[in-house]
Amino acid sequence: MSSKLSVADIPPGNTPDVVIVGGGPIGLWTGIQARLLSGKQVTIIEKYDEYQRSNIQLNIDPASLGGIPDD
Repeated sequence: MSSKLSVADIPPGNTPDVVIVGGGPIGLWTGIQARLLSGKQVTIIEKYDEYQRSNIQLNIDPASLGGIPDD
């Protein structure tokens, strides 16, 4: 994939209400929150096939997960 993203990068048949560019920790968290809080269809576009920050350890406070379904 090129370094420039466009509407053409959204999978065919997918008509999201929200598009997030970047699938790192912040992009994923934002997508989860947007979906939970609004119920809107969210698509996250990431240019890399594999996670690039394997050296980063993410610690999440359990209290911040309120409202997320168990499944």
